[in-house]
Amino acid sequence: MVYEKYANMAQLPDTWNLLHGDHGGHPMLVRLNTGAAALAHRGTHDIRIGVAVPFNEPDPDGLPEMVEGDVLTVFEDLLIDMAGNRGTLVAVITAAGMREFVLYASDEQWIDDFQRALKSAMPSHQVQVVAERDPEWDLYRSFQPWPTRPANPWPG
Repeated sequence: MVYEKYANMAQLPDTWNLLHGDHGGHPMLVRLNTGAAALAHRGTHDIRIGVAVPFNEPDPDGLPEMVEGDVLTVFEDLLIDMAGNRGTLVAVITAAGMREFVLYASDEQWIDDFQRALKSAMPSHQVQVVAERDPEWDLYRSFQPWPTRPANPWPG
């Protein structure tokens, strides 16, 4: 079956969609890793990790200024490297004066070290990390018009 090759999140196709929306009358931008949808129903990566970075100087719409946006792009690359094969970035949400990086992982034993490393890597910002169980991938699914969970999408 074609989905068998997606057993490890790091092996998922790197396919992203850009979504535009509204959050409290201000713009919301979401980059969604649509390649991660292949793993969303498997039940193996049920820990959602949110890494929120409030902007130091948001513009009037709550979006980052160019220089801060560049800093966050470098931080995103670092975050991906630090997560490695333990978690995969599935969404990046920019709205209301902050950017949130959303990852899914199979366990949470590494998250405290991950949080400390991220905070050390970006002392100029108040990096916040929250992890919680999300076996249905509710946050991820909220950005996709998915039907209900298929009965058995991956036999075997």
